[in-house]
Amino acid sequence: MSYSKKLNDFKKKVIEKIYSIMKIKKEKLNIDFGKMLRSELVFILSEFKTEEKNVRIASIIEIIHNSAIIIDDIVDDETERRGKKPLNKYIGDKKAYLISSIMIIKAIKNIFKNDLIGKAFIKIIERMILSEIDKKNYITTCYNKTGLLFVAPILAIIEKYNYDTLRKIYYILKHIGILYQIKDDIIDKDSNMDEKFLSDKLKYYRNLIEDKIKSLEIKSIKENLKTFIDKIVKA
Repeated sequence: MSYSKKLNDFKKKVIEKIYSIMKIKKEKLNIDFGKMLRSELVFILSEFKTEEKNVRIASIIEIIHNSAIIIDDIVDDETERRGKKPLNKYIGDKKAYLISSIMIIKAIKNIFKNDLIGKAFIKIIERMILSEIDKKNYITTCYNKTGLLFVAPILAIIEKYNYDTLRKIYYILKHIGILYQIKDDIIDKDSNMDEKFLSDKLKYYRNLIEDKIKSLEIKSIKENLKTFIDKIVKA
């Protein structure tokens, strides 16, 4: 079975899990989950294992991510999301806020089935919220707003590898998240940052990530992370 077929099967399981956690019918939630890049990172790091723990971690990441997107679309008064109208344009701001709140509550309830993973996710949610209130320098904001959920997939392998290996993977994921936000700002042209500054930062972080990937000794993760980086930069 090809990589893309295995990945699509994993994503389907993640989406099914999301609706199971949410206990809301698909037609009521009406969310396009997009590329599900964060779920793909869980898939890559777990070396394509689709066991329940990995599906659950990916589903919680996607719930938190999409909850944040709903709020971002309302606050920024977005008219388009992933080629379609944002959820709030279909059901109104008040109902969209409620859906976002329910998503976070359901995620938190599901999180506490595992104490270690639960604590990590709660910290992620806290820092994501605070990043919108207390924006610091651009790169720190990129990490707190976006990078944290790119780091979260490491929870799928936290018991598998030693500290040194996990530390290497953590720094790669952290910088992938920053790279993704920079690329997103370049595409959207919504950032107040200078275009040359963003372009230089994109190049810097891509080179930094590629150097860090070289130090990984896990061949399958190494190769698939390289492909993943290319996907982000060429988007």
